[in-house]
This record gives sequence, C-alpha cells and structure tokens, in this order.
Amino acid sequence: PCYDFPLSPEVEVMISDFASGAEGALDDIESRRIFLQILRHPHRVYATLKRMADLEVLPRVIPAYQALLRLLPTEAVHQFTVGEHSLRVVEALEQSRAESETTGSIFRQAWNHVNSPEVLMLAALLHDVGKIRRSEHHAEVGAEIARSVAFQLGLEEESIQHLAFLVKNHDLLADFTRLRQPDQPGATAEITEVTKTPERLAMLFLLACADVRTMGNDTGVHVQIENLVQLYRTITATPPGESDQTESEGIQEGVRALEESLSVRHLPETAVRSFIAAMPAGYLLNTDVDRIAAHIMAVDRLENEPVVDFREDRRRLWTVMTVIALDAPGLLSKIAGVLFAHDVNVHSARVFTREGERPIALDELVVEAHNKPLTFDVQVAVERDLRRVLAGEVSAADVMAEYGRRLDSCTPVRSVRLHNDLSESFTVVEIEMPDEKGLVCRLATALTSFGWDIHNARITTRAGTARIVFYVTDVSRRKIETDTLDPLMMLTEGMSAAE
Repeated sequence: PCYDFPLSPEVEVMISDFASGAEGALDDIESRRIFLQILRHPHRVYATLKRMADLEVLPRVIPAYQALLRLLPTEAVHQFTVGEHSLRVVEALEQSRAESETTGSIFRQAWNHVNSPEVLMLAALLHDVGKIRRSEHHAEVGAEIARSVAFQLGLEEESIQHLAFLVKNHDLLADFTRLRQPDQPGATAEITEVTKTPERLAMLFLLACADVRTMGNDTGVHVQIENLVQLYRTITATPPGESDQTESEGIQEGVRALEESLSVRHLPETAVRSFIAAMPAGYLLNTDVDRIAAHIMAVDRLENEPVVDFREDRRRLWTVMTVIALDAPGLLSKIAGVLFAHDVNVHSARVFTREGERPIALDELVVEAHNKPLTFDVQVAVERDLRRVLAGEVSAADVMAEYGRRLDSCTPVRSVRLHNDLSESFTVVEIEMPDEKGLVCRLATALTSFGWDIHNARITTRAGTARIVFYVTDVSRRKIETDTLDPLMMLTEGMSAAE
C-alpha cells in the first residue's frame, strides 16, 4: 500500500544519516521487494525516487546511480546532471501514463501493452547509466550495467532482457524519425524486426517520448514528439511480419477508402482520379480527407496564381502552411526565404509533385514564430510576399532586404553525409551544424544550386545544434551519384554563394 505520509525533518535527517553511513548496497530481499513495488506503483513514482535520491537512499539501492548524480552531461541540451535528467524522464513517463487515461490517446494504446511497468521505470532511471564511461558507446555499456542491476534486484530473466533491450535501444526511435520517413513503403520493417513484440515497441515508444519531453517545451520538442507518435501509429497499424504484397494491398485498400470518402464531396471525378494517381501513398494515407479535398479543388482551379493555405495544429502549437503552385526549381528555397524575412521558423517540409504537362508542386511546412502559431497578420504578409516572389516581381532576397533581414556569414558545417541506402527513391542528405536563423533557406538554396530537387526536409534542433535531413533527387527524379562527390566541400561552397 501507498500511505503517502510526509516525513518530518528529524526523520529525514535520520534516514540520510543512516544511508550515508551504511556500508554496501541495500540488497536484502525486503529492500529489493519494496523498491520494485515503488517502481510498479501507478502513482508518485517520480516523487518517491526523488526523495530517495535527496536522502541518499537511492544510490544504496542502485550503487551505479551514485555516479550519475554528480555526472555532468556532454550534451548541452540537458540542463541537469545525468542522474537528475533520468529522474525527470521517470516524471515524464508518469505524465504520459496520466494522459493515457484519456479515451483514444495514443499513450493509452501504448500503456495497455505494458505488462511490467517496473521494468519501464527502471529503464528510464538507467537509460543513460552508460555515460559513466565516457570513452565507450553509452547505450551498449548501459545495457550491460542495467543487466547487472536487474540481476541484483532479483528480476526474472525475461524482465532482465526487456530492461537491457530498452537501455541499449533508447535512441532508436528518435534517430529513426530524424532520418527516415515512416510512411515510405517498408521503412518501419526494421523497427518491428528489432522490437519483436508489441510490449517492447510500446515501452520503447513511451521511453523515447519521455526522454524528448525533458528537453524543454518549445515547438521543436513538440514536433519531435509528434514525429514519434506518427511513427508509432504507422507501425501499430501494420501487422508485424506482413509481406510487401500485403503492405501494397493495404495501401490500395486505404486509397479505395479515400476515394469513397471523396466521392460524396461533389468534386470533379477526373480531378480526383488524376490527383490520387499523381500523389504518393504517404500523403494520401496520412492527410486528413478534408485537407485532401481542399487541395484537389486548389489544384483543379490553379492557373498561374499559387494557392497558399494556413491552419493551426489541433493543440495550437504550430501552423501548417500549404503552398500549391506550378512546379519550378528552387520552390522550397523561395518559400523558406520569405518565411525567414518574416522571422518564421521551419521545422519540417514535405514536397509532393504531380507530374504531367503542367507539373504542380504541393509543399506542406510546419512553421512557427517565437514558439507560437503564426498570427493572422503574419499569415497575410507571408502570403502577399510569397505571391510576389513566385510571380517573379521580386526575389526572396529582395523581400529579406525590405524587412531588414539578411543571411549573415554562416558558421562552418560540422558534417555532411549522403545516404543512398535509406530510401528506395531518394538520396538522403544529413547535415549537422550550429543552429542559426535562415538555415533552411540557406541550405535549400545551396542544394538547389547543385541541380537537386528537394522532396522532404526535417529539422531537429538541440541546444544550439541543428540536424537537417533532406530527401533529394536530380532533375530526372533519380538518386544522386555520390561516389565522386565531396559533400562537405560542395555544401560549404554552396552556402557561401548563398550569402
């Protein structure tokens, strides 16, 4: 039972004195039983562990945790010691558990698969324990330490395996969402192959979301969580072990259902058919039907004037901006330039192209200004200036100058990697560099200058460092031949030319 009795200052001093004076770990059977009972309790796990840490009891139960309470992180994104950060991940897990009580919550779906909450809480507490050995890969080292801790606590072998798996792979989903697009055919098969069971997948998802939540409350953090949610929804909607043929059949079934939903909206039948035939499955299956209907009407009436549309996400954390225009090289860089002129930040961009005699591009961007959705006045100004740029009346640089904005000399790019093995259709460009204003505009302009078409962009920022991923092809819609390229030199020169 949980009595939740407050401790008097005198009792706290006695407990602290006992813990600091005790030799060795509190590893008797009763201590282990009570500790595991604390971890599996549905409420106040964080509060209890926090008091145990403050009174120096927690390091007596888990000796390896002692070093974490004094260990400063190497990543500037974490504001606390590694031990305090780990406690806050436990707190974030409890928050998601409270949210799971909401009907229809994705966290409820995940928590329903968790049969051993004490393993998940222990994984949160130990996920960074491997950082006590700076020279080694912390996830793999941490898994071995976690395995030893679990054995000392008397966990069963299955729970020990689950714990080691979670600690070793706690960055897996976050890394996947940074580099990969979950709606691409077969992209999530790697995750299901690694996780094996719905419980492991659910625990890994909950742990990843909790870890990201501790990094702040800005729009970038919420976008990362939304990406994790989309990934989890995609994986759980796909039965494990299904064949490519079954996946293709599932896509066809989803498209047929979409066609039926659109048939009652009195849209031109030829416009619906040509739009669906031209757009990728990822867009058709992951976009609200009402939005697709609006896009079909916009494309059908599109002449030379672009269509610009804004909508807030359901939680009013950011704005989704959609631009439908005749396709032309450098479209994304022009959009990014206008947004930079208005001090609007871009967190992700999806670019869809309808081929034909009049190729049409549909660009969808997640944007915000000062960690808030765009105000109506900003939306009006952005649309006005974007129309001017796309009509050729002014350049994006002219708009920047009108608002006193310019691309300053950029800081050096830290790394550039080109991947041709992460997507069937695109070359993935992975860039890491210091975060700065106008970064998407500068990078998109540089990539366009190489004759590359940008089909997707995803931006992750942490503590002053930006990781940007672009999905690109050449003008013939083929992957980039990377064997003879020096991507770092190319990008550095291209960005310098964009200044």
